[in-house]
Amino acid sequence: MAIIHPCRHCPKRPTCPLRAEAAAAMASGPMRVTVARVSCTIYEGLFTAGDRVTASIGGAYASQRWGVHGTVTGPSGRCRGKWVIQVDGDCVDQTGFDGEDATDRHPFISVFPDRLTKLDEPTRAFCPICGNAKAADGTHLDPKGNGECDGFRTTGWGE
Repeated sequence: MAIIHPCRHCPKRPTCPLRAEAAAAMASGPMRVTVARVSCTIYEGLFTAGDRVTASIGGAYASQRWGVHGTVTGPSGRCRGKWVIQVDGDCVDQTGFDGEDATDRHPFISVFPDRLTKLDEPTRAFCPICGNAKAADGTHLDPKGNGECDGFRTTGWGE
């Protein structure tokens, strides 16, 4: 059995022609190749920044998972194959980031695409200053959740 990355967590895996072609090439070769990494434009184009999704998070089994709504910010830089999702404010309590020490009212989670479902909502824009996704009406909170973002960076350089 061959493992082909990034196909392992791709929702298009069962019907993907690129995966079938790669698996056939691995099986017919003179060497017994068991793991391969392919460059896939289908996988890279699954989501774009601003897409609205439901992320299935929680346990290893589907019965232990629950869904949170959020906005795709892009592919993860830390974990190959995952997508970074900015969780909506009304779903924060379901992620475990809602404690008293919570400093970010819009936490980011990274999720494999087979656990993401696109919502039938328009894409969201991002604030060029703080980087948070804007709500449907164009408003958003500052990164610390202290009220509406005023367009000034409140942490680090540029104060």
